[in-house]
Amino acid sequence: MKHIRKYEVVQEEELALLAGRGDHDAFSALVDRTSVRLRNLLSGYGLGTEIDDVCQESYRKAFQAMATYSPECSRFFTWLTTIAVHTALDYLRARSRKDVSSLVDEEGMILDSPSSDRTSAMVDSPEEMLIRHQFCERMIAHIHSLPALYREIAEYRFLDELPYDEIASKTSLPLNTVRTRIRRAKELLVELMEE
Repeated sequence: MKHIRKYEVVQEEELALLAGRGDHDAFSALVDRTSVRLRNLLSGYGLGTEIDDVCQESYRKAFQAMATYSPECSRFFTWLTTIAVHTALDYLRARSRKDVSSLVDEEGMILDSPSSDRTSAMVDSPEEMLIRHQFCERMIAHIHSLPALYREIAEYRFLDELPYDEIASKTSLPLNTVRTRIRRAKELLVELMEE
């Protein structure tokens, strides 16, 4: 607990820089500050009992890559969140493959299934489908909450998946304006998703 007092007024980004230079106490202080937020963030991913493993693995990966962290690119927790989300998805994919492999014979055929279509084994797990559905719902809500200047273009690009030139045509805006607004909408959406 000594490191907490030593670093209690230091910003997370500064702690990350210190940790990147090998200060283990600074990294411990970062873990203490962010572990509850990280656990809360990951609780929506359907990890169940694996959530502690995912948190620990995320911090391990972050510590190994700490020297690459740059506060000019992102806040520390945003950077850590990216690592944690990728780690959680890796865990879910591994779990899904393990679940599927127990239902598939040596030739890739599904056991005890009326349909022996080989592609059935490639279907997302229920957890992955739930995560994707929840993510999409949040993203749609955030797109609809964007300022009007970006909302229509974001809907065309991210919901309708229209190419830039078609968006420019529909909105009667120059192509470069469309590109700029899409870029700004992405930035705003990232901020909203972090909240």
